[in-house]
Amino acid sequence: MTGYDAAVSEPPSSPPMADSRRIVAAVIASDAGAVAIAIGGVLAFSAGLVVIAAVLGVAVGWFLRGLSGTPTARRVIAVAVALGGVAIGQILLWFIAALEGGVLGPIDYLAQTFGVLVPAQFVLAGAGAWLAAR
Repeated sequence: MTGYDAAVSEPPSSPPMADSRRIVAAVIASDAGAVAIAIGGVLAFSAGLVVIAAVLGVAVGWFLRGLSGTPTARRVIAVAVALGGVAIGQILLWFIAALEGGVLGPIDYLAQTFGVLVPAQFVLAGAGAWLAAR
């Protein structure tokens, strides 16, 4: 066996994370952020929801940073996953309120309860994901 054969037969010491694992990790981070948004909203942690959304976006972007493809495609995927997490968090907030006897629809409830913080969460999550996914 030559030195070349030995070098080729050895597996790499730390293989790069596969694309599917990166996407799964990003979706898990997005879902965890959605739950954090729901819990924060229930606990009346209103202003902190924008911080949670920004962290959600950065986490999603960070997990997708090494995803194969063009940087723009990677960023678009990161933004979509992050915005999906914020949307799920908002739906969870409304659903919890409905279980407690709320009668407003989701848009009316979120607008009256959180106001401008709802669109701010979407903006910050998207921006965080876009910047972190470079």
